Amino acid sequence: MSEATNISDILPAWMTSTGGTSSKRDYKPERYELGYVTDGLAPCVDAAHKAVQWWLNDILHGARDRVRWVTLHGTTGSGKTHLVRAAIATLRAHGAQAQRWSWGRLRDMLLDDNPGLWDQVARMPHLALDDIFTGYMESDKSAALNASLLYDLLEARLDKWTLLTSNLSPADMPDMRIASRLVRGMSEVVNMQGAQDYGILQFQRREAGRKEVHA
Repeated sequence: MSEATNISDILPAWMTSTGGTSSKRDYKPERYELGYVTDGLAPCVDAAHKAVQWWLNDILHGARDRVRWVTLHGTTGSGKTHLVRAAIATLRAHGAQAQRWSWGRLRDMLLDDNPGLWDQVARMPHLALDDIFTGYMESDKSAALNASLLYDLLEARLDKWTLLTSNLSPADMPDMRIASRLVRGMSEVVNMQGAQDYGILQFQRREAGRKEVHA
């Protein structure tokens, strides 16, 4: 990039605007490659993409007083897991300590008494917890234990950078203590419930392109 190039000329408007979560940052933001473009997708997917981009920018540019927790909630196929995987991969590529866990797998391993695992995930500087409360059944006898375990882990990560995904909105979660943690302070929650299944959408686009070629 030449010295004469203005940052606003190469970044999308939402990364150089003066409103919303992009305001008053003292660094030049970057657009990290997260594996897909949001053009033509539902606005809520674009909002999720922006939230994760800013989360990455603030981490990698050392912005301390910014959103530490971002929660994406939406139906299966809306792209939540794709975004958190890409975000963790980006952090690792830049030399940052980062892990992604499926909450169900992590929960089972924690309950199975794996020495040192709790401290590892509680202290991890950058962590993604994927699919919290996925498959939750109100009649499940273990639901209270699982919710309590997750709450304790979130409490231990109050000042740590954390991405979370769920099929449930905070209001629908079985433990309101957790819902309160997800929306408190500068935390950001993105509702992706209106997003079309990304895999199906891509299939439809491929099919439409194939028909145009053979028309």
